[in-house]
Amino acid sequence: MASVLKKIKIIQTFSERKSEKAYLGLYKNTLHIVKYFEVPFTSEERNLWQFLSSNTSKNLFHPIEFGKTNNYSYLIFPWIEGITLSEIGTLSPYWAVRILRSILNGLFELENAGFVHGDISSKNILLKPNSEIVLIDPALTGLGTLSYCAPERFSLPKASISSDIYSCGILLLELLSGKLFTEYFSFEKISSFARSVDSFLVTEKLFALGLDPKFLSVLEPFWKKTLRENPENRAESFDELDEILEIAEKALAPNPFSIEEEFSDLKQKIQNKIIPINVSELQKKSSNLLIKFLFIASFLLLVLLGFIFLNSASSVDEAAKNMLEQSRENLLYQNHLKINHDTLLNTEILENLPLPENTKNGDVYE
Repeated sequence: MASVLKKIKIIQTFSERKSEKAYLGLYKNTLHIVKYFEVPFTSEERNLWQFLSSNTSKNLFHPIEFGKTNNYSYLIFPWIEGITLSEIGTLSPYWAVRILRSILNGLFELENAGFVHGDISSKNILLKPNSEIVLIDPALTGLGTLSYCAPERFSLPKASISSDIYSCGILLLELLSGKLFTEYFSFEKISSFARSVDSFLVTEKLFALGLDPKFLSVLEPFWKKTLRENPENRAESFDELDEILEIAEKALAPNPFSIEEEFSDLKQKIQNKIIPINVSELQKKSSNLLIKFLFIASFLLLVLLGFIFLNSASSVDEAAKNMLEQSRENLLYQNHLKINHDTLLNTEILENLPLPENTKNGDVYE
């Protein structure tokens, strides 16, 4: 079977980071993301991509190919229409809890397969137009998003179920407050916050932002099982954490009419923020860019060939004149003859001599 990487048509850059780049491409007339990584995939990451490619969960993304090319690791998966949780702003306590329970469902599936996510953050969770969530961009190595990092990851970067549970606590805090309390801190201050998180009074902070104390008291057990410095004081599994949120969801639920109304508002909010992608327009722009690139490349090649040609002509002419002068001097020296300048070879003849053909340049753009 031919590689998808060889068949996919890249149409524009999607994002660029220090150690990875992502491109938007077309494969079988469907949008896909192609991500390139400078660091080779670990065996654990390859196993995760393999699991996700065969999994059918609606809460997880599904790669269609991964591998290595030209010293880069790559990952290809279908484009998912939606927005990230970081773009949604604040949510009501009820919908924040309900969405977090969907996130836990995806994490629970990873846990059952022996994996963790490692980078739970509002930027790595997509909200689709129907309000379903999809977890993307796991990070099994490195710290992940600093503001969400559990205390132990600053000394032992490897992710775990417990560190993901901590990140869920930070995530719910962001969904309710609309901000990260560690957002503008330095690395040192973020790690310091994490190591002293037991003294961080979540309920008081949210109350100061205007949240109803009745709602906050319902969520108090959740904070006690997530935002804790010692992993042993957190929930033992996503299933345990979900049980706490199930109780909270029932207590926070408004009347059925309000639920539908809030759900409708949420979907509209998502729809308003989605930037539609016109595939035909992107293809047209991509083709125009290719034509411009080929035109510029051809022009530069002609300039280069002209430069080589002129330099070659100049060097041949100069070399011939030097040879002629040497021949004259040698002849005069050897025979001690007085030569009439009219009998010497006319150097103007050299200007009409055929030049050697230009050799092909070895550096070919493919």
